[in-house]
Parts: sequence; structure tokens; C-alpha cells
Amino acid sequence: MTKSTSLRHVVLPTALALGVPSTVLAQDSALWTNDAFVHDAQRELVNDGAAYFAMREEAISLVRAENWAEAKPLLESLTSQYADDGNTWYLLGLTCLQTGDWTDAISAMEKALSLGASIHAIPTGSPPSNDIMVRIAEAYAAMGDSENALVWADKALAARYDDRPFLGGRPHLANALTEEQYQRLLGTYLPANISRDEGWRSDLRTLVSEIARLHVAPSKLPMSSEEIAQRVAEIDAEIPSLSDQQVVFRFMELVGALGSGHNLILPTGAAHGSFTRLPLEFYWFVDGLYVVGANEEHKRWVGYRVEQIGNVSATEALERTQAVNARDNNMQKLWLAPYYVSLPELLVSLGIANSGPGVDLSLSHEGEKYQLSLSGTDWNFTGFPRLPSLDREAQPLYLSHRDRLYWSETLPEHDAIFVQFNWVQEYEQQNLASFSRSLIESIESTGANNLILDLRHNQGGNGAILPPLFRVLSYFEGARPKGRIFVIAGRGTFSAAHNLLTDIDLHTNAIIVGEPSGSRPNAISEAGWFQLPYSGLRGLISSQFHQRSEAEDHRIWIAPDVPVVMTSAEYFAGTDPAMEAIERIIAAD
Repeated sequence: MTKSTSLRHVVLPTALALGVPSTVLAQDSALWTNDAFVHDAQRELVNDGAAYFAMREEAISLVRAENWAEAKPLLESLTSQYADDGNTWYLLGLTCLQTGDWTDAISAMEKALSLGASIHAIPTGSPPSNDIMVRIAEAYAAMGDSENALVWADKALAARYDDRPFLGGRPHLANALTEEQYQRLLGTYLPANISRDEGWRSDLRTLVSEIARLHVAPSKLPMSSEEIAQRVAEIDAEIPSLSDQQVVFRFMELVGALGSGHNLILPTGAAHGSFTRLPLEFYWFVDGLYVVGANEEHKRWVGYRVEQIGNVSATEALERTQAVNARDNNMQKLWLAPYYVSLPELLVSLGIANSGPGVDLSLSHEGEKYQLSLSGTDWNFTGFPRLPSLDREAQPLYLSHRDRLYWSETLPEHDAIFVQFNWVQEYEQQNLASFSRSLIESIESTGANNLILDLRHNQGGNGAILPPLFRVLSYFEGARPKGRIFVIAGRGTFSAAHNLLTDIDLHTNAIIVGEPSGSRPNAISEAGWFQLPYSGLRGLISSQFHQRSEAEDHRIWIAPDVPVVMTSAEYFAGTDPAMEAIERIIAAD
């Protein structure tokens, strides 16, 4: 589609109707990406299975150490002995990419794609099928075969490759393609001298195209095809009369209507249409919305209750943000609505605040009311807000190291080890596997009978690194049959962290403490990135379905065994009602 008016004739949200390239249409839209039904298992015997296994273990170790030269002959021997393991073919392909053996890399990666691969903790590599397709595209590009490089890159995009904006970090593709080809591959191509209105219409076409390409289940969207078409047509028609920020708001509404907590637009860091942000940070406690953070100029307002924002009550303002807050459940409303009400341009578009130099706020504290007007400032997205540390030297345990990815402390007075896991990422100097081994050592040396895992700050990350930490919990239950595991969770326990919570809920006897979680045991999730060519706005579309629990587990969240909510007074006093509940349970034994 090249004419903006053609968007008004969209009827069905199919790939064709949404303007997805024909190369994408040619691909099977099903989830299968291998040749499972045409590949027969090898009938020849492996001469010595034990020797094969030892060689396989050595090869994997060499790959993990990035010793490609020594790994390659071992992997070649392994694949020649036994051709049915997609993981060894994948490792061989990855190794050949590192050694510059492009033809061998293509052959091995195609074999891995046919068989399927799943192996983790491999440097410079990731085994999903669409990532393998990108690797094949890179190899062709390195050989100067731009035609096949584009064919395989298009296959990856059709298979919902979810890092499209970051293909710019792959130099072989950039070198092999023309500038226009490369820009189209990244999704950033714009014709020269494009007008402002046509620029935004190009963004709209790209947005709708990426929804069709990335979303794992377009037939399961909460909107009908007719509703999608109507929304798109309305936005297209309104663009000339809207400001840049109003266009971004309409895009956010469209994405918000998709449902699922991984669907969102980040309205900052763009060339056109960026929002500003108020210099206050809010949190929705059980007793209301409060200021929990501020820049230096406005720190005096920390601890004050927000009574009104603009023209409406704080509660009404929070409710109105649901127009842009795609979510897995309404715990995400508690979590993310305070972020959205900090964006002045969003408040204006929602009719919460008047357009003008500032947003009017009504605050209260100790029976007194205060009126102020604040303007937004430029900001960079560094993640969704988490309950911040208090502005004091002494912090409660759960806020004492909020900046660390993971850490632990022995609590001898409670016969316990406290572990806080704040982000599903890992330190280079101590990865999660090493940290997990240290936890087992602590369990052995202390003899602690209680293990407390705090996930309430954890919004997700790389779920592939989780198994070692889960094995700690399994070990604890085996080593301490009369011991107890407590897991603290809440509104911000999301994405990969929620996968861990689901595994714990299903496979251990852990006692879950706190609030209902911020996602579902089985959820449409994953982070499929897109970037819009004119504005430069980035966002996410849910690109995978994670069935972490039983197929018929339809829970909207994981409810706590020990329900605990926090009041504003408890937070500002530095108390932790979740830990207090755990301590009482331990003391009662």
C-alpha cells in the first residue's frame, strides 16, 4: 500500500490487508518451522555412545569458552557420527560463522533448522528458528550473495523475528545490501522529502504491519477485524488535524486495545512526538495514590497523597489510563497506571488535564491540602517504575539493594536465607548459575530451614537463565523436607520472573506471599520490538505464547497463599508487611 487513503478500505487484519510484504505472505503462518514430518531417524549405530557423549560435552564446553578452532573438528565428528541432534548442528553452524566458513555454516544451520534446536548459555548465539534464519542470512551476506541474504532475512521476519530494529548491529547485512534494501529490512525506510502527514501515515502502516507480523495470535485479539480496520481508518483521516503527540496517543490507544502486557509504545526518545514526564514518581497503595519519588527540586512532595490530577480525581485519572495500558490482568493497572499519569501529553489526550504550561495537582498531607502546577521534562525510558528506596540511610531489607540483579543474606534470627531476585539478567563476574551454587553452599553451611525468595521488584528479562535458580528450590525441598520456601510476589512480578513464579507454584510446595501477580500462568508474552520509520518511536508486540502451566490453567494471576497489601504508612515508615507475615509463620512453628 502506498496511498494513505487505502487504509480506509482495510476490512480484515490479514497480512495482505495490513500491508505486509509479499515475501512475508509466502511463509506459513503456523508455528511449525521445521521438517518434522519428512525427516526419518538415523538407523546407523553410533560406534561408542559413551565416547560420543564425552566428545559432545567437550565440544559444548569449548563453544561456551569461545574456543571455536578446537570446537569445530569435534562438532564435525559429532554430526558425522549422529545426524539427528539439532543442537550439535546448531553449534557447528555457529562455530563456522565465527571461523568464517560461510558455506559450512549455512549447511549446518539449515540442518539445525530442519531438526530444531534448543540449547542455552551459548555465547553469541540463540537457537530459536527465526534467529537461525537470520544467521543464515548473515552467512549469505558475508559471501556477497545479497539475493539469498534477503530471502532468508524475509523468512526470519515472517517467522516473527522479534529484534528487527537491532538488525542494524549485524555488519555483514549492511555491507551486502543497498542502503534502501537495508532500511527496508530494518523497517526504517522512508522516501526522500516525505511530508509530515505522509511520514505519520507511513508510521501507521508500519505499526499495523508489525502487529500483523509479530502478534502470535491475531485471531485472538480482543478487537474484531472490523474494529481494527475502523480504528486505523480513523487515525489515518485525523493525522492532518492532530499534533505529533496526539498522533502518538492514538497509536498508543491502538496498541493498548490489543490486550496483553507486552504490547506497548514507548513515547520517548523519538525524532517526532515524544512525550515529557512530570518530575514526580507515583505509587498506588491500598489507601490511595502517593508521591514516592521526585527530582531534587520537588522532593518536598514525597509522602504526599495525590487527591486530584488535572480535572478529575486521582482514582478517575488512573482508571482512564487503561485506554493505553494493554495488560495481562488488572494488577498491571495498579503497577503501570501510576507511570502513565506522569505523562502530561497523555493526560491532555485523555481529557484529564487541560493543554497548557503545566498539569494541576491537588495533594494532601496531615490534613492539609496543597495545589501545584508542574510541567513535564524530557526523559529516557530505563524501565517501568518499581517501588523506590526510601530517602534515608537505613533501608528495610526489601529496599536495601534494589539496584542489584540478585543478592542474598542469612537471617539467623529467623532460621532463614533471604534471596532477592530483581531482574532476570546476570552479572558477568557472577552469573546466575554461579550465584545459585553459592546459595546451595549457604543452605548446606547454615542449616537454615526457611528460604525466602523475593520477586516483587522483578519485571522479567532473559528466561533462559532461570533453571539454575529453580534447581536451588528443588534442592532445598530435598535437603530440608520439613523446611519451608516462601516466595514474595506482586503486581510487578512479570514476564520471565512470572515464568519462574509459575514453575515454583506448579512444582514446589512454596508459600506465596503478597499480592496477586502481574501476569497469568499461561500468557501471550515475549518482547517483539518494532521501530517506526518517521517518528523513530519504539515499542513491543507480543510475539510468543508461553504455556508455563497446564493447558487448562485459566487463572488470571497467581494468587497468594498469604494475602498481604501495603499501606502508604507502612512503606514510608520502612516496614515490610510481607516479611512480617513470613516471620510470624516461622515463629509459630
